[in-house]
Amino acid sequence: MVTSSRFLKSSLWVLILSTMPQALSAQWLHAWSAITLDGKPAFSLKDSSAVHATKTSDGYLVQRRVWVLASHVNQESLDSGSTLYDRRLKPVGQTWMDLVLEEATEGGSHRRMRKHRSGLLTGHVTSSSFIVHTNPEREFERLLTQKRRGPLDESLNAYLKKHGFISLPLRDMPAELKGRGMLAHVLTYKHRNNADEQPFKMIIITRGSSFIQGVIHHDQVLTMPKVKYQSSTIYGELQLFAKPTDKQLEALEELAYLFIPL
Repeated sequence: MVTSSRFLKSSLWVLILSTMPQALSAQWLHAWSAITLDGKPAFSLKDSSAVHATKTSDGYLVQRRVWVLASHVNQESLDSGSTLYDRRLKPVGQTWMDLVLEEATEGGSHRRMRKHRSGLLTGHVTSSSFIVHTNPEREFERLLTQKRRGPLDESLNAYLKKHGFISLPLRDMPAELKGRGMLAHVLTYKHRNNADEQPFKMIIITRGSSFIQGVIHHDQVLTMPKVKYQSSTIYGELQLFAKPTDKQLEALEELAYLFIPL
């Protein structure tokens, strides 16, 4: 029964994360950014648009999930000159050449959405294309090291809100963590190829609203002061500011698997 309960809770939270409004889980682009493919203009996005960015030898590979009119899609080919929309069908950009719409699916079940298709667009940008201080990992590292004028909870809450973290209610926390008053704040992936079914990018664990206990990251070890425990696990990179007990490690694994499809 315990295993079945955990499976149901995991499935519920994976469903919740997949249907949440798009979290800003990556860096933001300037409107003037040249997004190219094979050196040619590929598509453009409005100012402060969020993209998933991966470092390459000559810049960054970026991905953005968009909605487009189904009439502009032939199999997985998206027409040049197509308007790009977000999930609320608000215009966010335009294509400048025929592009592959990766992971193309129906836009949604609502009547308005049935006329649209959803998918990922990929292109290249330079490092100057990004708006400063919009990388969630680097900004979190700065949060822990910079001198603050106010309480940490104010800075932390502003950071969580800015990047679209989803806070897990205390009632849904694993018992070992719940008993210690620990909370979890989850940053999801929205604008990238998700073939490995990894729905979370980063989980910040706090005690109450102001004491940061540690971080679970999908694939990065963060540069943070006073880390007492670090481990590369099957569910991500775990970093804690106090040495955990075996029961706490089990509970942290259970927490991570709440957000991973089983």
